[in-house]
This record gives sequence, structure tokens and C-alpha cells, in this order.
Amino acid sequence: MTITSNHLLSRYLIGMPHLSAVGLSEQWLLKECGHQHWLALAQACGKLVPEFYDRRGNKVYAAFVCVEVNNARLDAVQENDELEMATELTRLSASRNISSHVIMKADRVVARVMMLSTFVYREECGNNQSVAKTEIVMSASADNPSLSAQAFLLLKQHKQLRHYQPAIVGRFIYQPCPYSDFNGADFLYFAAFQQVADRAEQAFISEMGNHASLWITQRRSLFYYGNINIGDSLIVELSSCTMKANTMAVEMRIKRNSDGFVLMDIIYQKSQAVLAKQLPIYRKEA
Repeated sequence: MTITSNHLLSRYLIGMPHLSAVGLSEQWLLKECGHQHWLALAQACGKLVPEFYDRRGNKVYAAFVCVEVNNARLDAVQENDELEMATELTRLSASRNISSHVIMKADRVVARVMMLSTFVYREECGNNQSVAKTEIVMSASADNPSLSAQAFLLLKQHKQLRHYQPAIVGRFIYQPCPYSDFNGADFLYFAAFQQVADRAEQAFISEMGNHASLWITQRRSLFYYGNINIGDSLIVELSSCTMKANTMAVEMRIKRNSDGFVLMDIIYQKSQAVLAKQLPIYRKEA
């Protein structure tokens, strides 16, 4: 049952930190939505800063379970544009919360992001493989049945995918960097997984012989099951990559290299980027 709902509104003047070669940076978008989710949790707890502890005094973090990007028109965003993000947080239980983020350029939606998190703590100090769920006390306010219903669907898909055994048609190894892929809590940052998937995608596309196209996300679903420690690496397994006309549909699974534990599943669709400016894309000679 939904217990609490909170709202935030943020505005941004878009510059180079917010952009990629194909429009609004998806990684910046995920990072900022995650930050707003964190701030909304603090507001729901009546705190000035987002710092949380459970009843036993454990330091608590909000670990994302599912993140979904929809209705994305990231290519519609350019330098010096003004964007507005409306964030709404709804509590689902003593440990889980879901937030909705609508990003607008004037009266046009350029992305919708859903983020479902659960409160966790480390049972063993410094070990990201010892994460366990916990609960904290939050205040109560209005319900949002629509967000609760969407959370239920995400959790259902999360459970189904976690026990699914996909075929493997490609494999990519990635060594995360402590200085850019991990966050201040020493976890592999949730938004880094999106970047890893894009790196793997580039490698897989290169192997297919397609070197001349850029792609931009239309929608993406990320389902998280665990984390890694600094020094460990990732195995990215490509389950499928289907290209039709100017669209590409991809399914990937990411595992922990040290023990093969499944960390997440990623499902997304991209369209071929149509750019106002011509980029000097390297084309491999036949």
C-alpha cells in the first residue's frame, strides 16, 4: 500500500556537462534523477540532507532495483536549452520507494524516468557483496495509486528476468574505474551500468561490421540484483541485438566476473541518430 508522496521541481540551463554527441546525456539524466530521488527521500523523512540510519544504527543507502527511461527524445536537447524536471516520490513499504521524473523542454516531454529503490546496508563493512535490505521510519502523506501500480509491474518483471536464462551471442569484459564508475558510498554507481552497456554495444556493433552509425536511446529498462567491490570486473553478455530499419533492440545481462553472480539485466531500444551537424565518424576499411 502506498504510504507517502512528495514532489520536487528543478530547472537546468543545459551546457556541456549535460550533453553527449547525440543530445542530452543519458548518463547525466540518470545521475540527476537518482540525485532527485535521494533528495525526495530526505524530504519525506523531514531531513535537511539525505543521510539515513535504520533502528539499529546502520548507515542506510537507497539501492535501485529498477530504473526505466521512456518517451526519450534526448536529441531534442541542445546547448543553452532550459529544461524542467518534475519529481514525485511515493512510498511503497518500509523499505521501498518509487519516483517519477518528467523532463520538459518548454511544453515538450524529452524523457520520463521511473526509479524504484530499496533501503539497504552492508552487513560486512567494506563488502558490497554483503548488502541486505533494511527499513527506516518516514512520514506519511498523499497516495499515488498510479505510481504504485507501475511499481508492481516493474517488480514483477524484475522477478521474472532474474530467473530467466537467456541465450548468449556475444561477450564483453569491462574493468570499472574507481575514480569514475564508483560513487561516494563505494558502490558501483547505478548509472555506470548504462555506460557499460553502451560500451559493450559499441564493441558488439563493431564486430557486426557497423561502424558508421550513432544511436540514441528511446527507452531503456535496467533491473538490478547486486553490486561489486573495487577491483572486480564485469562480464557483459549480449542476449539479442535486432536491427530493423532505423531502430535497434538490445537485451544484455551483466555478471560479476569473480563468481559469475548476475548483477543486472538491461533491455533497451535505440533509433539511429539524425544530427544537425555532421560528425567525423571513423569508418573501418573493408
